[in-house]
Amino acid sequence: MNATLTQQLDKLLDLWEHFPASKSAPQPAHDDGKVWVLFVEKEIQQLMLPSVFERAMAIRLYYFDSVQWMKEGDLVRALALIEEGDRQALALSDTLAYLFVKQFQLSARALYFHKQGQFEAAFSLTLECIAINEYLIRQGCPSMMFRCLEQNINVSRIYAKQGLYQEEQRLLKSLSGFLLENNATGVWGTMYTETLRQGSSYLEYVQEGTLRSYMELIATKLMEAGAHCQAREQELFKAILGPFSDFNTPTLDRVIIYNWLYLKRAYYAQEYECFLEGIPVFLSERLPRHFDVLKLSLCQNLLYLTGSLPYSNAPTMHQHLLRYVEDKLMVKSRLKAFIDIQKP
Repeated sequence: MNATLTQQLDKLLDLWEHFPASKSAPQPAHDDGKVWVLFVEKEIQQLMLPSVFERAMAIRLYYFDSVQWMKEGDLVRALALIEEGDRQALALSDTLAYLFVKQFQLSARALYFHKQGQFEAAFSLTLECIAINEYLIRQGCPSMMFRCLEQNINVSRIYAKQGLYQEEQRLLKSLSGFLLENNATGVWGTMYTETLRQGSSYLEYVQEGTLRSYMELIATKLMEAGAHCQAREQELFKAILGPFSDFNTPTLDRVIIYNWLYLKRAYYAQEYECFLEGIPVFLSERLPRHFDVLKLSLCQNLLYLTGSLPYSNAPTMHQHLLRYVEDKLMVKSRLKAFIDIQKP
């Protein structure tokens, strides 16, 4: 172990208590999810009579509630809500109102089948949901592009549950390409390619609104892989994010993601001096809490690195790191557990 690495690690030891907690950082001015709901309501409302709109909005709540019960593990109650929503949806005579409700029904039923282990059924319903979303986009509801992306992510989860890991990684790579470099090749649906060709500025909002939660998902997958084997994490990174090292960074979110990817690459390439130089800078930034998962993934890498080096203060480093994660990062407990497992 060279003297430079020792000096960098010793310097880092003195910085942990000074790194800011995410709760002290400026938070986004708006909730993308809530803004999406408002946009959808405004767009759909223009396409039908007020009374029909109100009825459709009421029916969709059955599917929203069913998803919440599935998250609680009550599939019986969830299915009852789906079936009641289906019964009421049949009374809608307006085609667009029916399709608007139908795509919520399809995603709820897809999740139900997913929970039941019926992945082929979940896959078919998810693709049907994408098709209806695209139809509604063409009819004047462009905010449904968010739903198309959400359903693509759901398809990747179905692939993973089926053990189709190459298909999952191929789709996630395509989504990375679309969100980071405007390349929609390999993404389910045709609307993104058409919209890119038309040069719609609305698409940029869709991409930015999705990018944060998407990178949280990818960082989580990398930590899950790294908790079992660091080589597996590196392979997964290469498969999903490997080609994307030189994308435009017109927003703060993209600058943060660019810097995170840079540090991940430095770590995988064993350029540890570069990695240790960048870690304090990244952790010193007062970033909104949705970037805490990115910080946590770097902490996992740092934990493994210091555990593998002949560094005399490694136990103290680990104590500081674990305290930082516990006290200053706002992430789920199951994610924090990933840094307690050391398997180089």
